Amino acid sequence: MQSMANSREKNGKVFQAVAVKLNGKIFKAGRTYVMREGESFSYYKKKAHAYWNQKDLSQEEIKEILFEGSAEIVDVLGEIRSE
Repeated sequence: MQSMANSREKNGKVFQAVAVKLNGKIFKAGRTYVMREGESFSYYKKKAHAYWNQKDLSQEEIKEILFEGSAEIVDVLGEIRSE
């Protein structure tokens, strides 16, 4: 971990890409967002219903993944540095 601390100080943030084993619920969402637009309650209710009822998305359609449960890191794949 010392090398990560040194590179963080010199090069900005360092992130690790990891492989994980998940146990719980996964929710995958596409481009159905509930934006803050100053609309009516019924509008937001309709948009929220559409968001939480997305089913059978292809890999290309998935834009967001939410997870609830336990996660175990099984492998560190590498580091990603940002300036």
